[in-house]
Amino acid sequence: LALQVLEYAIVSMPGAPLKKALLEKKIGKDISGRYNNYILQPYFNITAKNANEKDKDEFVNIIRTELVKLVKDGIDKNSLLAALNNYEFQYRENDFGSYPKGLMYSFQIFDSWLYNDEKPFRHLEQNEQFLKLRKMIETDYFEKLIEKYFLNNTHSSVVVLVPVKGLTTKKDEELKDKLAGIKAKMSDEELDMLVKKTKALKEYQETPSTSKELDTIPVLKREDLSKEVEPFYNKEIIKDGVKIIRHDIFTNGIAYLDMCFDITDISLELLPYLSIFKGVLGYMDTENYSYSELSNEIGIHTGGLYQEINVYRDVENPDKYSIKFEFKGKVFFDKILKVINLIKEISFNTKFDDTKRLYEIICEGKSNLQGSITSSSDSAAALRNLSYISKVGNITEQLKGISNYKFIEDLEDNFQEKKQELVRKLKDLAKYILRKDNLVIGYTANDEGYKFLEDSIGILINDLSNNNKYAELFKNNNFEKKALIKNEGFKTSAQVQYVTRAGNFMKHGFKYDASLRVLRTILTSEYLWKNIREQGGAYGCNCTFSKSGESYFSSYRDPNLSRTNDVFKNVPKYKEEFETDERN
Repeated sequence: LALQVLEYAIVSMPGAPLKKALLEKKIGKDISGRYNNYILQPYFNITAKNANEKDKDEFVNIIRTELVKLVKDGIDKNSLLAALNNYEFQYRENDFGSYPKGLMYSFQIFDSWLYNDEKPFRHLEQNEQFLKLRKMIETDYFEKLIEKYFLNNTHSSVVVLVPVKGLTTKKDEELKDKLAGIKAKMSDEELDMLVKKTKALKEYQETPSTSKELDTIPVLKREDLSKEVEPFYNKEIIKDGVKIIRHDIFTNGIAYLDMCFDITDISLELLPYLSIFKGVLGYMDTENYSYSELSNEIGIHTGGLYQEINVYRDVENPDKYSIKFEFKGKVFFDKILKVINLIKEISFNTKFDDTKRLYEIICEGKSNLQGSITSSSDSAAALRNLSYISKVGNITEQLKGISNYKFIEDLEDNFQEKKQELVRKLKDLAKYILRKDNLVIGYTANDEGYKFLEDSIGILINDLSNNNKYAELFKNNNFEKKALIKNEGFKTSAQVQYVTRAGNFMKHGFKYDASLRVLRTILTSEYLWKNIREQGGAYGCNCTFSKSGESYFSSYRDPNLSRTNDVFKNVPKYKEEFETDERN
């Protein structure tokens, strides 16, 4: 646990000493760290992405020099405290999103139980460890960890991954030659046997499981499912002229704050810059904090403070939508005033003029987006597909898709010529977005927690009202839907494909119906799964039918293109012939 805290404090958090030192020497454009403690022999690594091979020795020397300095001068206590708080908050909150808690707990149990029969709950029972580590911050415990496990550790290696142009083609040719050589040495009997085995495999893949086999799988019956709807806890309150939506729910002493700024009428000119604006808030120096000090303050006093851009459709009218810029924070009740002051600091005092830091953030953002698009190319392709079908799809794609990546890539490539314009646009966005007249606050806590918000929120609302005069200045919603539907492909360095096909059933006279959720399950778990994953060799498949009519089919890590597209095209035929029983 201490090494996890150390990794975050000295490598990963904004302004972390190792990250900062490497970026300042231009060793890579994105620095990341990882401590893997889920295996018998854990490892700790530091990675510089988009670096030059010739800088290998300097990379190692900088890391060693910084580690020696940290041992000699000591690690920033606030950074350690922020890192420790970050992990402790996650541990206490235990929020696994859409994943079942029991399943995630079982994974954590195996992290120790696999290697020690007497300690199955080691990773679940950590209150005592956090308490112990909190005391250790005031000692040289963490510095001694660096000395023992990094500086005096002989079990270390340096790995350099260098791209080689044409390597995939070369390897394909080598494999082709190798297989041809194997085939040439095979007898006719061996070849016949191989053909028979291949046919047998194909037949096995295409033969459905018997009813007897399927009956061994336990399933819920309809009567096991509750038809009771969970109630909404929404209470509207007006405070200092701002609407607050209260959700009165027990949250174990944690308050969830959502400041939602409506920017639906933002000008087309400013739209692409929104993702940059979101990415710099909290990661640049402000009037009262350096960005590393700001990161410490957020880590010490909150369970997270971040920004999101979301496009919401009107549930009654799919053609209507709203764009929101949101501040989201989670804190213990007594820290509400602190988080509001931090939001205030980030909103009004960020030094956008620091172009050196801006460039670092853009490089890191591009690297992260590149990784995200490469690993979730099915989502990127679907988003791109939907951008040709609707205005909402077009806006979302510009904010989060391939268009956004291209925009950031261009900013990085031409930063010197565009940096002054970028600074001006970020300042314009701060004035346009952060206003009182376009704000709605969402707050989740019980009565005790709400009292803390009521006593504190006014200090922020009053400052926001000064920006109301900018409401019309940057308003010019003129988004035009792309007229042409394109069939297109994008090349990446992956050796697999991600195939999508999209459309809108409402434009063909159909309405959304809840049975489409059942159809989605039938297609994803049955038809697409068998044809694209089991028989086609792809790693995954998906389909979605939305309430707006926008729908798509997709494949994930797929060796096929036209074959998969044919599977998509045959969905109507499969649906017409589909028959099943009550159990299914």
